[in-house]
Amino acid sequence: MHQLIKEHLQGYSPKPDSSLIQPYWDSVQSVLNQLSDVQLVEQAVPNYKELYAGKFDLVARYQGVPHLIEWTTAEEPKLRIDKLYDKPLQLAAYGGAINRYYSDRLFNCKINHALIVVVLPGEEAEIFEFDRARLIHVWHQWLNRLNFFFSAVAA
Repeated sequence: MHQLIKEHLQGYSPKPDSSLIQPYWDSVQSVLNQLSDVQLVEQAVPNYKELYAGKFDLVARYQGVPHLIEWTTAEEPKLRIDKLYDKPLQLAAYGGAINRYYSDRLFNCKINHALIVVVLPGEEAEIFEFDRARLIHVWHQWLNRLNFFFSAVAA
């Protein structure tokens, strides 16, 4: 699925090569149609201050607003953010790294909005939106997790 999305964002017209993938591809179309001004696709980004790196899915405008976007698949809707498990922490980690590394070189501003898009077979993708306040809240949770990891490693 990620490869199809990447090819689509690079201007190609990919076609699923399997009837098993088609329902997922159909699910994500409404989100893809609301994207513009793609800046980065599947890029690794370091965070030299907090000492970690990660590879995120996408930075683009969604409905005209700069967003960090992460894709995930599921067989049924998650319905609640807590059913995303560590995905929000991962999203905040990527957002922090992007904002530290790129500063305001993307869109001339920091990225203050993000999405987790849950791609579902046979229905519209489920979208979890993160505004600046929610991202900051999850960022602090991520920093706590990171500090716990570093203290455990140092022990």
